[in-house]
Amino acid sequence: MIFNSSIDIKSCIDKDKVRIIVKDTGIGIPKEEINNIFDRFYIVDKSRSKEKGGSGLGLSIAKWIVEMHNGRIKVESEEGSWTKIIVTFTVT
Repeated sequence: MIFNSSIDIKSCIDKDKVRIIVKDTGIGIPKEEINNIFDRFYIVDKSRSKEKGGSGLGLSIAKWIVEMHNGRIKVESEEGSWTKIIVTFTVT
């Protein structure tokens, strides 16, 4: 299956904060699923998990790494349109 989507990666410094923003124009995440996507082995659409590959560990590991560096990770998404991951670190 081929999707016509793009991925934008941006970074910015705002006072004492560094932000890394990754946004795609893919299928998005349903609002009721967003709170679960950082759980280990959680896959949003189980019917397509074999087709897409993956084990549901990537975002769990990413969150752990960010938090080990005293950062925050946040998700915004619109189902059927886009997803944005925002990682924020405080510069000391």
